[in-house]
Amino acid sequence: MIRIRVFPYQALPDPEALFTYLEEPVADRLAQGRRGRALQETLVGFSLLSQMLPEIPLTAIQKSEKGRPFLAGYPNLDFSITHCKGLVACALDQSDSPRVGLDAECLGTQTERSMELIVRRWFTPVEQKIFEASPTEETFLSLWTAKEAAAKYTGNGLTRFSEPDQAQMEIRHYRIGDIVLCAVCKKGIALPEKPELADPIL
Repeated sequence: MIRIRVFPYQALPDPEALFTYLEEPVADRLAQGRRGRALQETLVGFSLLSQMLPEIPLTAIQKSEKGRPFLAGYPNLDFSITHCKGLVACALDQSDSPRVGLDAECLGTQTERSMELIVRRWFTPVEQKIFEASPTEETFLSLWTAKEAAAKYTGNGLTRFSEPDQAQMEIRHYRIGDIVLCAVCKKGIALPEKPELADPIL
């Protein structure tokens, strides 16, 4: 079963309160040297995971050699966290062979030039054709969030023209205000109709 929990925000919780909420040594390791908004969003993301799995200690979070986070000792759990200005989200897969990826981007952040450069550098020929047929920011973000979520799903990152086969994945987009959220999981696994709203954090 896959769940997606979202925390839309206008203001983020205070960093010191987040460190206390998650317990400082754990929060410090999870923050990975981030600062400012990125620090707060990262800690909110792990707070969402903690809400969804209150029985699992966050000390179980480790990283693979390629940097993909996972819950060591819990083979039936997988998660993915994403954030952008205005939203933090966490996807959780609880199954026999879990795997999930999540990405979010905010509309109004891309210029024609920035999209052109990313399309040229990172999009496959098929994705380039889709974008050329409808060269809007919404089309671009739909393609880009699917790529990023698929990269998080595999844990292999983005590589030019050698993307994981998205035909072998379930892909679902959600609109939350001006934010495009995309979730990716194994083919045949149902993604939720809509994300659930987070409980209050602090």
